[in-house]
Amino acid sequence: MTLLSLKDVSVRFGGLVAVDGLSTDIPAGEVRGLIGPNGSGKTTTINAISGFYKPASGSIKLESHELVGLPPHEAAAHGMARTFQNLRVFPNLTVLENILIGGHLSSHREIHDVVIHPRRVKEEEKNLRQRARAIASDMGLRGQEDTVCKSLPYGRRRLVEIGRALMSQPKFIMLDEPTVGMTAEEIEQVKNVIFQLKKNMITVLIVGHDMKIIMSVCDCITVLNYGKKIAEGPSSEIQSNSQVIEAYLGAGEEDA
Repeated sequence: MTLLSLKDVSVRFGGLVAVDGLSTDIPAGEVRGLIGPNGSGKTTTINAISGFYKPASGSIKLESHELVGLPPHEAAAHGMARTFQNLRVFPNLTVLENILIGGHLSSHREIHDVVIHPRRVKEEEKNLRQRARAIASDMGLRGQEDTVCKSLPYGRRRLVEIGRALMSQPKFIMLDEPTVGMTAEEIEQVKNVIFQLKKNMITVLIVGHDMKIIMSVCDCITVLNYGKKIAEGPSSEIQSNSQVIEAYLGAGEEDA
């Protein structure tokens, strides 16, 4: 069953075509890689999927929900979460507080609930904290829940950001360069998390330049060059694809 479907998606910035007629279907439970040289439109693609950019043309559907034209918070409400190429955590909050934000964003609790149903609200808060602690443990952050994020190494903060995204219990998660700045141990932690997501039938889209992790965790890989899809398939096919090899040998610009 297809979870995410892109049909002829194009994103333009003035005269620059950053994504050019991209079509692809991602089945539920798949780990999909999105790779390409710098400037190929990878981050632009996930910005379009998540509502940060509005495509000039095309359709993006998460299950039956059309996402084009929706603001990011409405797109996320359909079961989507993401991390960012540039790290986005709250540096003065603790690990647990950062992760909890993902749960609060998905809560439908209103202000009057705090007044009318204080016991229910307290129980929900207790459950959220338990789930946040479990996620922190899954991310290899046990014992650091009360640590202020700005005091953590960069790779650990990356793990916090991934944990916050998982806190919203998404059916589809996009990871933009998730292992940048990480140690070998932290990268292994991310790989374990991705395998667990796949086991739980959560669909994952990974944007990255780390070919070792892309080739080891992805079921299928989509390759972009100058905004166009030039190849798609399992890692064995992608590694030997002449167009992919040529694109990477000619790489050198910044990502759009």
